[in-house]
Amino acid sequence: FDGGTYAGDARMEDLPPSDERLVTYAVDLAVEAERQQRPSKRRETMAKLQGGVLSLLGRIRNQTTYTLKSKAAEPRIVFIEHRFKPGITLIAPESFAERTAEFYRFRVTVPPGSTETVAVVEEESTSATVTLMDLALPTLLVYVDKHEATPAMREMLQEIARRRRATEELMGQAQQAEAETASITADQERIRTNLAALDKGSSLYKRYIASLDEQETRLENLRAEAQRLRGEAAAAERDLRAYVETLNIEQ
Repeated sequence: FDGGTYAGDARMEDLPPSDERLVTYAVDLAVEAERQQRPSKRRETMAKLQGGVLSLLGRIRNQTTYTLKSKAAEPRIVFIEHRFKPGITLIAPESFAERTAEFYRFRVTVPPGSTETVAVVEEESTSATVTLMDLALPTLLVYVDKHEATPAMREMLQEIARRRRATEELMGQAQQAEAETASITADQERIRTNLAALDKGSSLYKRYIASLDEQETRLENLRAEAQRLRGEAAAAERDLRAYVETLNIEQ
């Protein structure tokens, strides 16, 4: 009952002696509440690069804003229940009215006809360990672009990305040569099939023979080129691994 008038009802759970509970029994139509979650923000707090392994420590900050609007003619005391998560540190507000096993409770007094805002800020520690040689180039470039990296760390990551890109370009060129080789080989099969049905003295037969001769020369060049490019790519990969293994920096 509120002021002698029925306001609502609720069933109470069993309580041990002297314990306390908040009991929800009605909806206050004079107060509106809105909850808004901001996108998480991550920042790096430590980065270590050693033996080709990049270790990152960071923090993720989350902010939830509660907006309370009162249309009542008298002040309202509102308790905001915010989910408590173990391992996550409460940054703001600096204090709370109560903390249960599941919730923080923040006590807010809303003046008549006013709006009050409470920003709950939390931080969570994170860690990640990656082997640089296992990262695809796009992912490696993401690490290069991290604004938290020191100039020395950024320079090393940029050099790794540059060498990785050069290695991948060599492999791409080798694959192109091999793809052209496969295409020419398939075309030669077609030509040989056609030759079997032609008179050896015909002009078309002679033209096919000349085409095969040109293709054989091209195939020799392509095979040699693909072999050279793969050898250079393998050497570049070895040099990159050796370079990464020597890196040792901490920020």
